[in-house]
Amino acid sequence: MRDDLAPAGGSFGKSDCDRAVQVLANERSRINTDCYRQAGMQRSHRAVDSFLRRLATHPERLRRGNYHGLDLKSEIEHLFDHIRLYNRNGRPYAAIFHPYSRLDRDTLKTLLDWALDAGLDVCVDADSEYYPGVTLRLALYREGEKFPITNLT
Repeated sequence: MRDDLAPAGGSFGKSDCDRAVQVLANERSRINTDCYRQAGMQRSHRAVDSFLRRLATHPERLRRGNYHGLDLKSEIEHLFDHIRLYNRNGRPYAAIFHPYSRLDRDTLKTLLDWALDAGLDVCVDADSEYYPGVTLRLALYREGEKFPITNLT
């Protein structure tokens, strides 16, 4: 698959189940790519910290640190996995992560507090193409914007 807007996850193995997951990942990737393109999204290859500072309403609240250039609380570091950054209309629009984890109340609260403090909105759903059914799709985007909905229906 080409380096497109939403690449599917890596190799899943040789079993029938693994092949089925790969088919689902490829289909999810196609749907997400189409949706992102229709929303005017384009991939950005900027550094994560620089991108988020340009995306945030309050960039001064994003402290520098050792995790993708950010000082993140340990409770949310693991959420910043399989990072994809997107511009729209020539400016940062959304940072999308695909973590292999569940979000319990404390982790979700820490993430929301961090994002709201920086002036970012959050969308968490199951529309990840990296490992459907296991990874989540977590999007951080500019306050007041709407993140495009993608689903298989």
